[in-house]
Amino acid sequence: MVTFSKAGQLRAGYLIWYHNVIRYLVEYKKISGIFLSDNFCNDEIGKAIGVAFVNFLLSASPEKPQISLPTVERFAKLDLISDAICGWVNSVKSNIAPTDYVINLEQFENAKSRPIDNIVFATDLQIKDKNGNDITKKIKNIIANA
Repeated sequence: MVTFSKAGQLRAGYLIWYHNVIRYLVEYKKISGIFLSDNFCNDEIGKAIGVAFVNFLLSASPEKPQISLPTVERFAKLDLISDAICGWVNSVKSNIAPTDYVINLEQFENAKSRPIDNIVFATDLQIKDKNGNDITKKIKNIIANA
């Protein structure tokens, strides 16, 4: 019998969830091609281990999709674009973005041809300093004025 720590259980759950996200994109949204993922770039256990486990799970699906890490400069630049879009959307959803960012996102989300199916971010983050003081509003203001 193998037992896992709480962190190990959360990690396994995350990897299984991630596998299901890719399967959903392939099987229901009919997305095909190369899936580049930066979700594992800061992986403490090891980038390749996370990717390998998800790919192992994906190999059991009928379409057998696979994910890969961005390994060439071109893909690293695409990752920067992804990060920029995430920051844009997150600032709008957090109500800290300038009005033109809000208008542009609404136009993007309502466009007839949708290059991105859906973007949703959890914006209910609470940031505390080392003394336990809530500094969420302060951090949001710093980011909004950067």
